[in-house]
Amino acid sequence: NPSGKHAFKTTGGRPGSEAFRVKKKITWVEHRLERMMRYTQAEKYEIIRTVEESDLSVKRTLDELCVPKSTFYDWYQRFVDDGYDGLKDRSKGPKRFWNKIPDEIKKDVVDIALEQTDKSPRELAWYITDTEKYFISESSVYRILKCSFSKNQLGES
Repeated sequence: NPSGKHAFKTTGGRPGSEAFRVKKKITWVEHRLERMMRYTQAEKYEIIRTVEESDLSVKRTLDELCVPKSTFYDWYQRFVDDGYDGLKDRSKGPKRFWNKIPDEIKKDVVDIALEQTDKSPRELAWYITDTEKYFISESSVYRILKCSFSKNQLGES
């Protein structure tokens, strides 16, 4: 660029136009996707090596790689402390809800209900609380039985 003002070519219209807003939104979405992307252990190692061997400053190199400085330094510290193994993905895995009733408890509720056919969901909840030594609400008993018996009537297991 002869004027030296912009090192990139702008496309998508003038500021304020619809085309400009669309281009800006697409750029923002691409940026968010880049930031949310997870890197493999090998990719993290390669980024560390690239930064160490680069003639550019750390900040400039990371800007070119689209890696936030804080993320890089987290990786680098883990690499210094634990070596290559420190770069493994530390994601927690699938979320488990604190109030989800385990499947084995649901099965117990259904089994007890089949044994105690004369009891209502309220009475079953009391019975289970007294005999099984854990609390379950009558609404939970009702939902479990409703779900279980509606599936059985449809021929599912």
